[in-house]
Amino acid sequence: MTEVAERLITVDEFARLAPDPEGGRMELVEGKVVTLPPPDAAHREIASVTFFLLRKFVRRHQLGRLATGAAVSLTPDGLNVRVPGVSLVSAQRSPEEGLQRAGYDQPAPDLCVEVFSKGHTDEAMAERVALYLSAGVRRVWVIRPRLGTVTIHRHGADARLLRVGETLSSDDAGFAVEGLALPVRQLFHS
Repeated sequence: MTEVAERLITVDEFARLAPDPEGGRMELVEGKVVTLPPPDAAHREIASVTFFLLRKFVRRHQLGRLATGAAVSLTPDGLNVRVPGVSLVSAQRSPEEGLQRAGYDQPAPDLCVEVFSKGHTDEAMAERVALYLSAGVRRVWVIRPRLGTVTIHRHGADARLLRVGETLSSDDAGFAVEGLALPVRQLFHS
């Protein structure tokens, strides 16, 4: 019996596919298109609140381009595109003229925020975090609504767990500017 190899697609081919299925989203995982279920209401709310709270600080200090649900290419082979809940590409890595470019040719974000929701498993989230860090993402936050926690991941360091009652700092976000003081509680109680 002869095996037929499944054809992998590239980031450029992925960008030309039909839009995401209604309510869901597509990602490219090792060259294969994967359709994810739509985020639940808690996921959408927390991602929006996180974006809004970070946006004030990012804009005030002109730290870069903040986005929600933006697809980002993460590997040089062009076989991986993920959609974090919130992402930031710093101003140093994305010059002003680059902000208008289409497609997935932007650098990997400096910060990716994932909100743990239905359908996520610990193993799948650990794989996402590892991929982000190996692609050069400086900080990855994993927000767990049911536990009321934020875990901060950075390359070559132990993860840091913050709970309601604690505060996220500029260092937790990888910001060069000091002064971010974001109470974890605010992510869950808008």
